[in-house]
Amino acid sequence: MGTPAPCNEDTEPRSSPCLADTPRPQGSVTLAASSATRGGGGGEEAERRPVPSPPGPRPRPQRSPSRSPPPQDGSGGGGCLPGKRRSPEAGDAACLRGRWAPAGPGSGAMDPAAEEARHLGLRFQRGFLAGRRLRAFPWAELEKKLKSSSDALLLLDILQKTILHPLCMKYPPSVKYRRCFISELIRKHESIATEPLDELYDVLAEILNKEESTNCYKSYLLPTGDSVTLSETVAIISQGTTGLVTWDAALYLAEWAIENSAIFSNRTILELGSGIGLTGIAICKTCNPKAYVFSDYHHCVLEQLSENIHLNGFVLESETGNHTKMQSQNQRTEVMDLQGPKITVAELDWDSVTKEQLTELQVDVVIAADVVYDPQITLSLIGVLQQLSTSKTTGNPPEIYIAFTVRNPDTYHLFQTELGKVGIGWQVVPTHTKNLFLYDLHSDIILLKLLAQTL
Repeated sequence: MGTPAPCNEDTEPRSSPCLADTPRPQGSVTLAASSATRGGGGGEEAERRPVPSPPGPRPRPQRSPSRSPPPQDGSGGGGCLPGKRRSPEAGDAACLRGRWAPAGPGSGAMDPAAEEARHLGLRFQRGFLAGRRLRAFPWAELEKKLKSSSDALLLLDILQKTILHPLCMKYPPSVKYRRCFISELIRKHESIATEPLDELYDVLAEILNKEESTNCYKSYLLPTGDSVTLSETVAIISQGTTGLVTWDAALYLAEWAIENSAIFSNRTILELGSGIGLTGIAICKTCNPKAYVFSDYHHCVLEQLSENIHLNGFVLESETGNHTKMQSQNQRTEVMDLQGPKITVAELDWDSVTKEQLTELQVDVVIAADVVYDPQITLSLIGVLQQLSTSKTTGNPPEIYIAFTVRNPDTYHLFQTELGKVGIGWQVVPTHTKNLFLYDLHSDIILLKLLAQTL
């Protein structure tokens, strides 16, 4: 059977944003709030580009005599094939050991070729689960590896780590994204092999029967072994807001927070402009905060944010019968005293929130990602930061960290100038060392710490 028609990725909108000063609705304390506490969960996500033409009915090819069918019990030899969708951790390791590990009694370490193949598979896994653009995948390395071996186990390993990964099976990326990805795997295989690989075509056939959705999932693997799964829209701008996708500065801030977890441990955190929740959920899962307040303004963003919090194992207060509201300083938010951080989702309008409402929160740390992009919104943000700087009634003022991508230098300089006008100092936080998430490393992302001594 012929190779599937290529997907034209360039005609699709980017979901990894790098728009120049695209307006992004800022975050929202009316405070109409929902509270949550930790349970357990996981998730996943999407892409962007046209789909290959359906290959049509395909007769199943005869296997060559030298190729043994996979055992029905899924063990040994062909047991590496994805006929049984086993745990990728167990299945992948078995496949790699069976193909690339050195022979010899008592040898448990992979040889260099096996280790290289394992890392290549993990790179595909991180990129696929996070819904990165397909052109960013290491296709050339894969093709080189395939040409050096007549074995298809590496492709099957990548298939298990991506489309057949348990997260993807439960929280799939968009149909278009999966279809383009499997089509590219088929092209790479058929460029170096004469016999089609049944497992790849079986997966493609299954995807072709799926219906596309306006929402999809992305999953980000954490160093703890856990993951953050988000439901996102497939378009950057949807329902009048850019807050329904994850932006690079949010990934950057989450990486930095995980590496500097002591700043958040056992403290109350307020996030401005939370969007769909990547940074906050990652912090709640890895940094052990005492309480976390997610905030935004657009009602669709708040709904999606709440869904994602639930998706990642946190139970909203409203679902337990204790729906919370905080309309003024005289109405304190009540949250369940369960294991894990106390989590609140709050509507916070930067132009109307009062200092009294912010004082109610008594936050220790304030963070925000990609909220510096428009001059008018920047002035509203400065007003909120000025109120927050004196909102604590006891102890030190809150620590404030703002991460953003510099798309327009004039907007960045305006932010710095306006901070100076209200007496807020700042310093650039050094780049962290861990690269946990995939984003555009060429983006000019800056993390500022606002200096408490000048607030």
